[in-house]
Amino acid sequence: MKKLFQFNWVLKVRTSDPLIFLVLFQPFYLIWMYKIGRFGEKRLSLKSNKLFVISIWFLFVSLLYIVLYSQSNSNSVFVLKVKHLIDLNEDLIIGIIIGSMIIAWTYCSYYSMKITLKLDELKDRDYYPTFSDKAYRFFQFLYWMFGIWFLQPRVNEYFNDERKPPIS
Repeated sequence: MKKLFQFNWVLKVRTSDPLIFLVLFQPFYLIWMYKIGRFGEKRLSLKSNKLFVISIWFLFVSLLYIVLYSQSNSNSVFVLKVKHLIDLNEDLIIGIIIGSMIIAWTYCSYYSMKITLKLDELKDRDYYPTFSDKAYRFFQFLYWMFGIWFLQPRVNEYFNDERKPPIS
């Protein structure tokens, strides 16, 4: 049970497995992107990127907030107490949260793109990514609904190559 909640299975799942459809749901996608970033840092012997970790957690919490907010009744006691504590327009608050989510999502996609390209370089010393390679990989992470089908086989390769020692 402990291994299930460590979510390492997300890196091992094949595109032909039914579990791949879980990654299409936003919370599992965030876990998937987090695991790719942490795995890449470990494989490349890099320090943990605190901004990446904070951004992923911010996305997870704010996604939860948006879902709960959209389900709540605007006349509930909780919402009325929050309105009295914060004397701001609720549309402005939601706009700030969504804007921050977009910035965090873009950064996390960029960082994941960087890590996966470094893992490609580790695998093949002659590989040097062009700008179009970087843009293509970035948009695969940003628009994961389509990109997951191209990215997950690469992630499986990275995970299978873990047994080989990293080249310094």
